[in-house]
Amino acid sequence: MDCSAVARHSCNGSDKVPQRMDLLCDLVEELIPGLPNDVAFQCLLRIPVQAHPQLQRVSHKWRELVNSPQYYEERKREGTTMHFLCTLQALPHQSPDLKHNSSSSPAENSSSSPVFGISVFNAKDRTMWERLPHIPDHPNGLPLFCRLVAVSGNLLVMGGWNPTTWETLRSVYLYNFSSRTWRRGADMPSDRSFFACVALEGYVVVAGGHDTTKSALATAEVYSVEKDEWKTLPKMSEERDECTGVALDGNIYVISGYSTESQGQFVKSADIYDPVRRTWTRVENMLAMATDSSTTSGIFTVLSGILYTLQDHKTLLSYSTTKNSWSSVATLEHQIFSSQGCCLAAVQDSLVLLTTASASSNNNEEDHPAYKTFVYKPAALVQHETVTAAAGSGSRRSINNTSCAWEEVQSNDGFVGAAQFACAVEV
Repeated sequence: MDCSAVARHSCNGSDKVPQRMDLLCDLVEELIPGLPNDVAFQCLLRIPVQAHPQLQRVSHKWRELVNSPQYYEERKREGTTMHFLCTLQALPHQSPDLKHNSSSSPAENSSSSPVFGISVFNAKDRTMWERLPHIPDHPNGLPLFCRLVAVSGNLLVMGGWNPTTWETLRSVYLYNFSSRTWRRGADMPSDRSFFACVALEGYVVVAGGHDTTKSALATAEVYSVEKDEWKTLPKMSEERDECTGVALDGNIYVISGYSTESQGQFVKSADIYDPVRRTWTRVENMLAMATDSSTTSGIFTVLSGILYTLQDHKTLLSYSTTKNSWSSVATLEHQIFSSQGCCLAAVQDSLVLLTTASASSNNNEEDHPAYKTFVYKPAALVQHETVTAAAGSGSRRSINNTSCAWEEVQSNDGFVGAAQFACAVEV
């Protein structure tokens, strides 16, 4: 696979169109005795993903169906999938502070190293669903600083550090929510840590970060989930360690980062990869709104085709690709103590912010940080829902502006550290 395959998907998606329901039903016979297959299939499409392991135990035919890519694509088509937020955080009864002293050995710091796991936040009910099982190769916790990305209903865990030896890992693991099992994918071709990781049309692009010698990278690679293989992409315009990646308008944005010679001095530029032309385009001053390095190393996510970030730990901004400028959208009325462990993700129709914040917006010495979750639904989506509801009921209803504010929801019970990474998944 090369990036021409990604280009085909970006152009028209013709070779990704899922099979229609009648073709899928031909995979098995008599799904439910006494019911036509099309009726039985519609019933099975509406079974929530939490019950899929039970479905697979009914018969070999049901297991084959539930695990087929066509079943997932038809669930998406019918609107019966579910949206979750997967968060990488420290598990209970472990120290949340990772000692990062490069002069110390792993053994000297093992007592202070946290053990990481993944929990799943239900976006619809705004509650925690469950904690995912450990990867068999890592029974004592996930790799430190690994990256999470979702493709075709699977959660991928990529790279990171061995929690015992601190060895840089190239490993790729895929979690299937229907079978609740992990499988090993093809390793990344290159050693890289703190890299951008973006999913686009069944593929994952990794870019930037640094290698085992702490040298920043300008290289990029693409992974095909279906074919389980990697290919090399052209290099970016410059090295970008600790960069952030998003998919926007069919392109890959790799934002900010710093070079080997400029440790911790985040640039305000970005590199944009066009999978059709297979080229990178550099955008200068994309982060001209940034007032400090903590903003440029921070949080970016895309919701409904709009790029968002959080400035100065409180102001939500949206980005205009045509103007290369940012606009203020909303203000978080809580004090965020640090950009470290602060994650912003788009889940279905809302933005979810995981962070450490005080109970009030005042800088009070009595305030104590706590791990909090906030949800924000952009005004445009609230307005769309209102108009749709009004059209259906035959009456007009005004927009409630208060629904466009940040809302605090259930905290991440069972974890002792802020989110190290977060990823939305549709399953």
